[in-house]
Amino acid sequence: MINFLEKLGEKLYPVAEKLGNNKFLMAMKDGFINIMPLLIIGSMVVVLNNVVLEWGENSLWYGLGIQIDAGLAAKLAEYKIFGGFIWQGTLAIMALLVSFTIAYNLAKQNDDDAISVAVLSVAAFFVIQAWSVDVAFNEAGDTVTAFAVNTGNIGGANIITAILISLFTGTVYNWFSHRKIMIKMPEGVPPSVGRAFEALIPGAVILSIAALIASVLQMNFDVEFSQLITMVIAEPLQKIGSDGPIVAYLYVTLSNILYFFGIHGPNVLSFVDMTVLTPNAVANADALAQGLEPTIIFSKGMLDSFVFLGGGGATLGLIIAIFVASRHKADRAMAKFAIAPGLFNINEPLVFGLPIVMNPILFIPFVILPPLLLTTAWLQINFFHAIGLLQNTGGVLIPWVSPVGIGAFLSYQSFFAIVIALIQLAIATIVYLPFVFAMNKVRDKEVEMELNANS
Repeated sequence: MINFLEKLGEKLYPVAEKLGNNKFLMAMKDGFINIMPLLIIGSMVVVLNNVVLEWGENSLWYGLGIQIDAGLAAKLAEYKIFGGFIWQGTLAIMALLVSFTIAYNLAKQNDDDAISVAVLSVAAFFVIQAWSVDVAFNEAGDTVTAFAVNTGNIGGANIITAILISLFTGTVYNWFSHRKIMIKMPEGVPPSVGRAFEALIPGAVILSIAALIASVLQMNFDVEFSQLITMVIAEPLQKIGSDGPIVAYLYVTLSNILYFFGIHGPNVLSFVDMTVLTPNAVANADALAQGLEPTIIFSKGMLDSFVFLGGGGATLGLIIAIFVASRHKADRAMAKFAIAPGLFNINEPLVFGLPIVMNPILFIPFVILPPLLLTTAWLQINFFHAIGLLQNTGGVLIPWVSPVGIGAFLSYQSFFAIVIALIQLAIATIVYLPFVFAMNKVRDKEVEMELNANS
């Protein structure tokens, strides 16, 4: 098995290398890596706010039956303002950040002025967004149209727009730069001033095209660019059927394929979650509240309980597999660093630090595990429900930071759900193990090549 995986890795490496040399994919990967520290910090404060400081009715602790004095709970909640401010400057502006970093990295590959391209990308990102928002201004619910930045447009849910704009900006700028269609200042002008004037012509074209797209969409269709993307992708998925398995399988598979290429899949596909999977979990909770049996199997509660074990790709299984099988200090050190956030389903350190991104050996388990775990969870839920060991087949919504097993208990109101979650984690670990062995072989060759290069 190990030899097979090693040979498979050797076959996949040329493909991965070719993909890795694609300037657009490289720019996207590097762009997300650039903001990785902010993603990690933002994820940590989310855990702080949702685990350490949250003791209300929707908290992890309340679900476990652990309650504290209401006054103390309210006092602790006040301190969430600290993490909230950090969230505002990290996860809440993820799309805005990558609109800069992806364009910057693409410009560097094209030997263009990276700062100019990145700044233009951010400008185009704002040009193509709607600035008008409806604000309620009295108790009757009357609204007035105000002009402000819609925070929903600069966060993780709008990453596709940021990626498209940054790649578009870098490509158009390079087209003008390559053909020297730029304003050249005479000698003696400071270089920074010269670069600013060089960006005038391509910048005017880029911003004009963005404004034209935004104008046409608003005047003719009363929709903005980010809404158009969501409509094109979300509506076909919704028509497939909200209570069937197809949407769930597409969600977990596409999410990890995007993640492999350095694109935060769960954020990109958040509209699928919010329009199908989360409502299914809410419907299960409503049924439970009415004394009925929750029956919608494919919900956000089910995925958080039995599929996203440590985050997308069930990477808690990979961490365990590395501790068991890896013989390389760097990989084991990264696993040690990743285990604490991984327990709360935060896997950005592992995805970008190991890395899993653009790693041909880990591509197979990372992408096939979510649909596999979805299948095994589906089978186990039906089987154990049929023999009377699991009361409900539908999971309710739970805090996404709930550790493996605890989340399953909260979602299904059953101690036996913990057993299913642990079986799922064991499956993930077993699937990852042979690939970790294969990665050892690859690491050995990398070390040998580096030693030969330095000798």
